[in-house]
Amino acid sequence: PAGRVAKAPGARTYTVQKGDSAWRIAAKHYGEPKATEYARRILQLNSIRDAGSLKPGTKIALPR
Repeated sequence: PAGRVAKAPGARTYTVQKGDSAWRIAAKHYGEPKATEYARRILQLNSIRDAGSLKPGTKIALPR
């Protein structure tokens, strides 16, 4: 469920900030050319079905 950090080996965590989206987080950590791919991976890794459900303060896992 959203709000629980996934326990994936090697995953880093990130705390969602106001104004963040999965794409914005992915672009910041992996670069714009890979943002769409990594945004999907972030949502999948964290079992988030609705990208609009990211709330500030939520800790999420980032894929390697």
